[in-house]
Amino acid sequence: MANNIAEAKTDTERREHLKTRFDPMLEIAWSLPMTIAWIVWRDIDEVRNQWNEYRSRKNRPSATLLEMVLIDLDDSEIDRPKEMNVITAQKILLQELSNTNIKAIAINPNGEIEPISADKWALLEPDTSQIDVDQLRILGQVESAYTEVRFPRAEILNIWPENSQSKEMLPDNTYSASSGAQLPTKPEIIAAKIAELLPTEKDWSGLAKGRIESKVRKDLPSFEFSARSFDSGYALWIKNRPKS
Repeated sequence: MANNIAEAKTDTERREHLKTRFDPMLEIAWSLPMTIAWIVWRDIDEVRNQWNEYRSRKNRPSATLLEMVLIDLDDSEIDRPKEMNVITAQKILLQELSNTNIKAIAINPNGEIEPISADKWALLEPDTSQIDVDQLRILGQVESAYTEVRFPRAEILNIWPENSQSKEMLPDNTYSASSGAQLPTKPEIIAAKIAELLPTEKDWSGLAKGRIESKVRKDLPSFEFSARSFDSGYALWIKNRPKS
């Protein structure tokens, strides 16, 4: 039992250390998937999840717009509120790039770094047919025109500022405007429910994580949450439960 607790604590600490080390807000420029993630969710965790260097440390493949579109179609993947869907975010980003002086850069077919001027964006579109790498292609053409596109983080944040509601929240109808109380996050609700269901070591000892998740879902049938939310709530419960 003690080993299980220690392992869970170590895993949590490792994840938090990795998140601290890979802070998108310290990066000068963001990739196309990172930028789209910010426009859609306005949440730094989702931007980090589209950062290839961070993904490689978690043994995940490179981020692509195709993957983001597929995730966006499955609402159970991410519990955070969205400003818009991924396809809409792509269109709005391209419109903004065509009308403003965002200093985007990319790799051209000759392998050279090239600034992409505003007048060129009207003829470009994300090539979501590519699985391994994100590319831009000229409208109506098959071959890619640019790869590894990068956008200045500061300019993106200036155009699309952080949303105060970007924290993972419960639906608005559970919020008491009169009391001004802040909504708990889904992981906090999950952690509290586990603590309620399993108040003592006798209750949780030897109980597998999957069994605990089943108990929570059974006790909260109308409360929808993803596996990611449960993992966060489970880690929070591990951190705060009474020490044996």
